Amino acid sequence: MSIFEVLGRQQRQIEELIEDTIQQMAKGQKELAFVTFQLLSNKLIACMRAEHATVYPRLEHDAGLVTEVAQARAEHEAIEDAINRLRVAGLRRSAWLVELSNLARLVEQHSELEEFTLFPIAALTFTAEQLAEMGQQFTMSLVMASTVADAAITYEMAEFEP
Repeated sequence: MSIFEVLGRQQRQIEELIEDTIQQMAKGQKELAFVTFQLLSNKLIACMRAEHATVYPRLEHDAGLVTEVAQARAEHEAIEDAINRLRVAGLRRSAWLVELSNLARLVEQHSELEEFTLFPIAALTFTAEQLAEMGQQFTMSLVMASTVADAAITYEMAEFEP
């Protein structure tokens, strides 16, 4: 499976978790939304760490996408900041929903950078075998990153008013 297929599958799962979290909050299922958000945030962080470890170095060095990868890394930082605000900021319900919408926007913006800039150039730079190898490396890195992508041990869910 090529890196594009692997990342596409991850992106679909992330989009579904974002939508599920939004719908659960809209239905007043706060506790379920918190659990779904934790799954979402863990998956996002693991995916970003795996990209940093396996995909971005190859795009930088082999495809010459130094500026574009720097932008992607900056977008990852903004996504992780949004996740942290949602995890521990103690936001009220309306502010939490606004921040969740901001996270969804940041993820969509980042996906567009990858889909319309990074991946088309990578498709021209790497062979099918190299893309499959990158997919395999990413998958292995994702498994390792998933074990440490959750909130810190001292983390306690911040409460907010409904």
